[in-house]
Amino acid sequence: MIRQEITSKFLINLSNNVQGKAVNDLKLNFEKFAESEFLSDDEYALLLISLGRTLSNQSIELIGLELANHLQIADEIINEAKQIPAIMGMLNTYYKFRFFVEKNDENAAQEYGSPLLRMNALAKPYMPKELFELISLAISILNSCEKCVIAHEKAVMNLNITRAKINDVLRITSVAKGLSLL
Repeated sequence: MIRQEITSKFLINLSNNVQGKAVNDLKLNFEKFAESEFLSDDEYALLLISLGRTLSNQSIELIGLELANHLQIADEIINEAKQIPAIMGMLNTYYKFRFFVEKNDENAAQEYGSPLLRMNALAKPYMPKELFELISLAISILNSCEKCVIAHEKAVMNLNITRAKINDVLRITSVAKGLSLL
């Protein structure tokens, strides 16, 4: 219930600042997916923190932070949600480059070799690995890294996350993107 209250407060504020048919659609979608039966309150809060950071949308990040604080999520997990966009930004940028060049140059993979980018955050996250991978998938979609989207979708499937849950995460991600463009 608290999830809907915090989300509604954001949407009321948005209504006071921006109006129109597209805004109404985005608000209705955000409200609907805030009630996802597939995401816990913790998962929803941490996802919004990461999405808000990725999209440079302080309002979305604040919804997640307010909910996370209400739920008493540990500080190291909240900080991790804030930092996932940074590590994924680095990785998405690099692997997007690799994917583009390797598609057209059969020698590129061998000649470029190993990325040599430190990724310890991926190996041992504070939050459950399933949630870390779901957030990484969402951010990879926003950053348009096809190679990373494929890898993270495979990882979440291997962790037995349902497609219904993945779908809700990506619906929330797409609506957050739309809200960020208002």
